[in-house]
Amino acid sequence: MADHTLLANYKTHYGIAGTGSDALLNSLIPKVVRKIRTLTNGLTLETGASAVTEVHDGDGYSSAFYTRQRPIRSITTIHESTAVPRAYDADSLVDSDTYGHVALTGKVRKLAGKFFATGSVWAKGYDTVQIIYVPGYADEDAIPDDLLEALYLWVRVSQLRIENGREGIRSVNAADGSVTYELAPIPAEVKPVLEAWTPLSLGGQYA
Repeated sequence: MADHTLLANYKTHYGIAGTGSDALLNSLIPKVVRKIRTLTNGLTLETGASAVTEVHDGDGYSSAFYTRQRPIRSITTIHESTAVPRAYDADSLVDSDTYGHVALTGKVRKLAGKFFATGSVWAKGYDTVQIIYVPGYADEDAIPDDLLEALYLWVRVSQLRIENGREGIRSVNAADGSVTYELAPIPAEVKPVLEAWTPLSLGGQYA
């Protein structure tokens, strides 16, 4: 199901009245959101995302790690455990005053102590850090204009491709008649926008 705000604003953007296209759009919009997340290594264009839980390895010398989705709207908790098995409980809860984050990039960094000092780096080991956070944007107005236009355009191209009967229907369920749709290939105008929002380490424009 598409984010209701994205669906309503998309229809307003293109002057779509009625609900005749809603079933199709409710399928296409989440697909484009997920595809953009994959192509940009985690950029999440959602305004109603639920909290996600991730575990990360600590290397014992770095004070920072990056969440798998970005931007970060809020951090609920971080736990740091070296117990075997790992215990993400009250004893391993990290004080929120001892870390900070960069919302846009998903970077989470310890603030306490000097570099390499005890408490200034994430504990070494597999799955030593657990973070619960909410990714995405507070509302559609917070999504950068170029990304929103890229999202809308990819959905629009996919919508017209299917509605004009050219292609894009993957399968039809014989039992209930439900249809599975597939996206159009990434539009040429969308590709450079997504590249600009992909970290440099993955061939994009920013670090």
